[in-house]
Amino acid sequence: MVRNSGRVIGTIPKISVAVADAGPDSFGFESGDGYNYVVHLDGTGSLGATQYLWEQISGAPVALRNADTATPDFDAPKWDGSTELTQEEATLIFRLTVDSGKTDETQVHVRIPGDANGDNAVNAFDVAKLRLLSPFADFNGDNIVDAFDLATLRNNAGRARS
Repeated sequence: MVRNSGRVIGTIPKISVAVADAGPDSFGFESGDGYNYVVHLDGTGSLGATQYLWEQISGAPVALRNADTATPDFDAPKWDGSTELTQEEATLIFRLTVDSGKTDETQVHVRIPGDANGDNAVNAFDVAKLRLLSPFADFNGDNIVDAFDLATLRNNAGRARS
């Protein structure tokens, strides 16, 4: 209601539109033998949502826990100690759909970098290595700067570029 000197002069309609916000794209780590790296998704920035639905739409399959809440989580894919995930497997994409009578959806990417620095371990140093890369360091030509560029660089070390 809008009042003017105590008189009602009109009403403001209630707007019930949900706006999905799945948070920023992020990095995670691969799980290993005897331990799981838990990745948390965050849809708490969504506006007007009364219902949440998270779905994985690509990447190595994972089991989402609490997929009907704003903050689900999952165990990252396992690393066997030698075989790296492929680029498609290492890019996990999730869709968040929110509802308030009207729906909205958005996506978030979680990159699992693998052994980006070549020390035969998957850890924070791999993410740090990726964050230090220049945005122009797309050595494998896939338009994404990631661990696959470092692997390409390592594999081509000492070879002349043609």
